[in-house]
Amino acid sequence: MKLPLILRSLPLSILFGILISCPAFSQTSGAWRLFETKHPVDKKLVALHINDAAGEVVDSSGSIDVTGAFQKAIDLVFGMGGGAIYVPEGRYRFDGSLIIKEGINLRGDFIVPEGQPVSGTIFEVYSGRNSPASNPFITIRGCATLDGFTIWYPEQDAASIVPYPPSIQFVRNSNGRYSKHATRVRCINLVNSYFGIDIGIINTAIPQACHIYGSPLKTGLRHCSKINWHSLC
Repeated sequence: MKLPLILRSLPLSILFGILISCPAFSQTSGAWRLFETKHPVDKKLVALHINDAAGEVVDSSGSIDVTGAFQKAIDLVFGMGGGAIYVPEGRYRFDGSLIIKEGINLRGDFIVPEGQPVSGTIFEVYSGRNSPASNPFITIRGCATLDGFTIWYPEQDAASIVPYPPSIQFVRNSNGRYSKHATRVRCINLVNSYFGIDIGIINTAIPQACHIYGSPLKTGLRHCSKINWHSLC
C-alpha cells in the first residue's frame, strides 16, 4: 500500500496506531498469509483468503449465490490499496456480476484441462442468460489480475444455445483513464462461454492474456488494440 507523504514521515509507532484504527486493516491485519496453489507457475502466494476478505464463510458448494460476498471482499482490499485474494478449489455460484478493481489480484486454484475432468476453482455463472447486452460476468480494470479460474454456465445447453454477455471484459479505470500498468487475465478455462473475453476499444494500456483454454460457443476473444500475447491456448 502506497502511503501519503505525510504518513511516510511519521514514526513507526504512530503510523501503526493509525493503521490499526482503520476498520479494514483491523479486520485483515492478521489474515495475510502464504498459500500454495495447484497453479503450475508461481505456486506460492501471499494473500487474504476469500473468507477473511469477505468477513464470512463463502459457500464453495455451488448452492448459494456468492456474488455479494466476492464483491465485498474485492471492495475491502481495494480500499486498503490493493492486494491478492485467494479463492481455493471449489464451486462458486454467481447470480450477478463482479467488478475487479484496480490493484486486485483474484487468484484461484487452476489445473490445466488436458485429458482430465474440470476441477480447481470453478465459477458457475447464472447471470446474463438471454441478455447479451447486460453486464459482463467479470469486468476487470487496470492494474488488476484474474488468475486461475474455470468459468462455466450450467444453464447453457449446447443443443439449444442462448446468448450471454462476455465472460470477461477489460475496461478503463474508475476515473475514466487508461491504466499505465498491465491488466492480466491468465490461466482461465472458458468451458462453454457464449462470448469469452472482450478487450474491445475501451481498454487498458497494456492488456495481457495468456494460457486461455476452453471452447466458447460464439466468440472467443474480441480486441481492437495492441495486446501482449505471451501464450494463447
